Amino acid sequence: MDPSTLAWTKSFVSSYRLTLRALSASVRHHPTSARNLRSLYRPVFRDTAAKLRQQHAATKASETQRELYEWNRRLDRTLAILLSSATTGGQLKRLVRNLSTLTDVYRTRVAADVSARHRRAGEWNGQKVTPVTVKKVVLPNEREEIQMSAWSALGELVLAAENDTQCLLGRQEQRKLAFTRLSVPRRVFTQNQRGIYNVVGKTVPRPSHLKT
Repeated sequence: MDPSTLAWTKSFVSSYRLTLRALSASVRHHPTSARNLRSLYRPVFRDTAAKLRQQHAATKASETQRELYEWNRRLDRTLAILLSSATTGGQLKRLVRNLSTLTDVYRTRVAADVSARHRRAGEWNGQKVTPVTVKKVVLPNEREEIQMSAWSALGELVLAAENDTQCLLGRQEQRKLAFTRLSVPRRVFTQNQRGIYNVVGKTVPRPSHLKT
């Protein structure tokens, strides 16, 4: 590895570890709040590291040093806010708490969207030939668009606050909704039982024409 690359990489990794500890201390090591804040700041470090690595490969090391100096200046102000939140109360502590709460609300919204999409997909009934479809009454497209617009507007507000205060307030990743459409389960016959067979964990009588 190039010595100049190794120099800024070690410094960057040390800053990341220090920030993780400071985030946990800023909320008095509360497990849920610390996890929310870490998930909020992890994309910032990942994107900045990728940007510095690309810039270092394409330009001179002096350009990377200037970018890294600006990054460290903002990070120092952020660590000062976290230190104040850990040792005293007031507005800075409320700010950190609100960041954690926003992250938790966003995760809850994503989970609600996944649950609603599963309910819209339908449910499998092993006693009937065709699956029973649930009515589409949950989470219309208009509501999804309104929610995305609201979170986008909040993101623009956070960017404006970062530029005004010259600190880092984290990034909320656009999570992909994990969703798999339901399908007809495959029947798996048991080895030691003749009169019954197993369908997705439920034991039901085996039809007469399948008995051996």
